[in-house]
Amino acid sequence: MSREEFLREHNYPVLVQQRGPDEAKEGDIFSTVTLTQQLRDGKITPQSLNMKPERGMIFPVAKQRSSLFAGMINVGRTINNDVVLDIAGVSKFHAYFSRSSSGSDFFLTDANSKNGTFIERRQLRPHAQTKLKDGERVCFAGQLEFTFYSPGRFYEMLGAIVSNG
Repeated sequence: MSREEFLREHNYPVLVQQRGPDEAKEGDIFSTVTLTQQLRDGKITPQSLNMKPERGMIFPVAKQRSSLFAGMINVGRTINNDVVLDIAGVSKFHAYFSRSSSGSDFFLTDANSKNGTFIERRQLRPHAQTKLKDGERVCFAGQLEFTFYSPGRFYEMLGAIVSNG
């Protein structure tokens, strides 16, 4: 798939949780988490699938059809969030992403979560919108750490993996 085709089909950033060197298995760089239509429609839940966030996952930072709050990409423990992180330290509604009116910038806002939201190990103040840069580390509840990638940079990362594989 060309870069242009990829960007047309995947016009959203992603959160990538890569394995550390001590956790990596040969040929196992990361796995992809995709929400099925049944999951989006609430016909099945992450709990019924026994889905628990673990090292090596990818989450699209994109609005799901069944979620609440237009203009916000919600992160939290419950199924009605756009990005579901089903672990005890993550609040039911933990944080949210938003996009600038031009669509070129993304922001992360902590929703007054119990255990905090962090960018590059700096804790965000509740309800304070913070601009995200491509490649920055994002952490929820001090437990789940991801790298934030724009669609273009994610495409490049996938290309590097494929060419090295």
